[in-house]
Amino acid sequence: MKAFSFLPRFVALAAVVASAMPGGAFTVIDSLDRLPVAAAAVYNSRGAMLGITDDAGGFAASVYDYPLSVQCLGYEIATVLSPQDTVALTTRFYNLPETEVSSVPKDGVKVTFFVREYNTMIADGDTTMVLRECMADVILPNRPKVKGFKGHNSMRVRNSRNYARYFLRNGTDSVARNVKYESLLSVAHCDTLLLAEPERLRGINAGVDSVMKKDTKVLFRKNGAGFFVMRDALAGKEGHRYSPNALKIFGLTMDFTELFVSSSFRLNGDYRYRLPDMQQRSVVISALARGKMWKKMLNARGDIGIHATIDIYPVDFEYLTVEECRSLEKEDRGSIEWRIPEWVAPLSPLQSSLVARCMALPPQ
Repeated sequence: MKAFSFLPRFVALAAVVASAMPGGAFTVIDSLDRLPVAAAAVYNSRGAMLGITDDAGGFAASVYDYPLSVQCLGYEIATVLSPQDTVALTTRFYNLPETEVSSVPKDGVKVTFFVREYNTMIADGDTTMVLRECMADVILPNRPKVKGFKGHNSMRVRNSRNYARYFLRNGTDSVARNVKYESLLSVAHCDTLLLAEPERLRGINAGVDSVMKKDTKVLFRKNGAGFFVMRDALAGKEGHRYSPNALKIFGLTMDFTELFVSSSFRLNGDYRYRLPDMQQRSVVISALARGKMWKKMLNARGDIGIHATIDIYPVDFEYLTVEECRSLEKEDRGSIEWRIPEWVAPLSPLQSSLVARCMALPPQ
């Protein structure tokens, strides 16, 4: 398998649950309400993402993959040293500064984000892991349905850096930094938000609720750390699987088996949440690339599992007129300084080790 240097933008999302051996199963729950935690990302002892927990919080891994790490939006990282029945995740509290809102009503806003992506690709026994960080921004209407202005919700990358690790089946373990890498950030849109707490959660300190909206299952969770919304975009698909027909035509058959988008918000008194209330957004995807073109591009004999998470943190809001927004959309806005918020979830020890190994390489 070739090193992870190319992935078409439209289909560069995803992950597939690695095959598991009996005896390595466990369940992930919330330490406070004791309810299952779905869509928590699970990483093996090398730092490769294996997949995500199911609706019941369950996951099965090979006994050879332990110790495992479990990460999920709104929780501290948990370490699983050996197969066990239950892993309780501890709620992570955010310490966000108050958002300054313009005193002059304006219809547009430029939002700056810090973004962290982590991707794993497995084929023919070889594993590639890429950690990418970037600063990005979007230009949006400040409220829903601003007449004559839709904004630009695809994030524009302003600074970027990445770190890669290649673990091959022959035992080779190498790293590289700033490799050619096709990001999946283009599919992680950030739209103007206006969300409301379900009626049954209002007036209480903690609770959960869920609804089906078309083909999407939405889970709401509220506790002392904030208000959380998780969308299962494949809940209404047959077999919880989606294979875009357009990709099959080009020999790029890809089966998506998981697609979750989760957001956390600081609590407020009116039970309505907008983009300035958002603490973090996370996208977790699982898929299997089976098409002939995939195998040809990546020099792989078998199917290719691609594992991906994207964590997005708003760091700045600049309120603008529609005319100012349109002017910015046409400009090359150049790079901006790195701004990593204090409330960003820490890297796992293995991810930190990857960064350290890459930074120790000779200058390129």
